[in-house]
Amino acid sequence: MKTGYSKLIIEEFVLADKDCAMLPAMWDWEMLIFCNSMERTASQWTKVLDSAGFRVVKFWAPPGDGQSI
Repeated sequence: MKTGYSKLIIEEFVLADKDCAMLPAMWDWEMLIFCNSMERTASQWTKVLDSAGFRVVKFWAPPGDGQSI
């Protein structure tokens, strides 16, 4: 990837940081049970991507409503 040129677009479920609705919370449990994994909140995604050298520009679709970009 070229600095200042390349873009990384991720389509993923993004949970609300607090007061998450029941359905997205259940997706998180499903990921834990079946995949030994988890769904991430917007702040968790930002932290992971920052640690990898990326900069989050925006979350399209509000976190907690299902799929986001």
